Amino acid sequence: MPGGVIRYFGVVAFIFICQLSWGQSTIGQWNEHLPYGNATKVTKADDVIYCATRSGLFEYDTESFLIKEWSKVNGLNGVDIATMEYSDDHRMLIIAYANSNIDLLMDRSEVINIPDVKQKQIIGSKRINSIQIYQDEAFISCGFGIIVLNLIKGEISSTYYIGEEGEHLEVFETEIYHYDSIFAATAKGIRKAFVRHPNLENYIFWEDVAGLPHPNDSWNHMAYNDGLLFASHQSPTDYLDSIYTYNGHHWEPYTWAYKDIRKMEFCNDKLWTVSEFQLNQMQEDGKRLLHLNTYGFDYLRAQDALADENGVLWIADQLYGLMKTTDFENF
Repeated sequence: MPGGVIRYFGVVAFIFICQLSWGQSTIGQWNEHLPYGNATKVTKADDVIYCATRSGLFEYDTESFLIKEWSKVNGLNGVDIATMEYSDDHRMLIIAYANSNIDLLMDRSEVINIPDVKQKQIIGSKRINSIQIYQDEAFISCGFGIIVLNLIKGEISSTYYIGEEGEHLEVFETEIYHYDSIFAATAKGIRKAFVRHPNLENYIFWEDVAGLPHPNDSWNHMAYNDGLLFASHQSPTDYLDSIYTYNGHHWEPYTWAYKDIRKMEFCNDKLWTVSEFQLNQMQEDGKRLLHLNTYGFDYLRAQDALADENGVLWIADQLYGLMKTTDFENF
């Protein structure tokens, strides 16, 4: 078929699709036309992949291949999602916005708003940095400490100020260590406590982790697997984030350091790191199994990534939105 004819039919098909989409609009009804290219977070809920962007949220059904968009038009209470996490047990997506507002998306249908942190009168940053789900609670790391969200009641149950003398201390991430301790990566080292202590609101039950290198510096991400904790240290003098491991007694430097680590997570006993312009999969002993820095047509700009149980790697890309690959060569 001549090239001109192919281009002609391509244009006709495009116009037809546009007209069909326009024809579904109803007079007097609001419709959204939001950019979903700047992806920031990705998480999985059964057969659905949730992808957060600066403009809102969309879900991609891996069985039906359908996409549903979420925004303030159809139920959300904010834009510019800072982070999110999904609870399988409670079928709940916890969404935290850059302005510290929180939404709970229940069972892919109902949205419950929790404005407590946003409305809280506090000096300093209220930014929500990360969310960790543990049993029936979500530990939400904030600019002033940790808030605890009761997933059964759908409400804030506690606030932890874990700095010395109970001062506000920015917490970037929490991790449950060996099923009985909670570690908090903060702007001044890493602190810990017994996760089921009845009075964690009292700062005296939080303590510095012994032997931590650079104890007064900022530590931002952690990952735990089979008795070994991985933590990233933000150097105050250069752009590289160094990784250290902790076995419950001693800290040791890890083989690799990366610029601007954005996430560390274990998937199938392999450590994944997301950093500026690259993704890496590594063994605990430091052997690198996979290094990705390009899609073949452009560099990665990954903000987040998820390796699921089916061998699919999902990437939240700053420029290209939600990307996926199964062979790490074709995206």
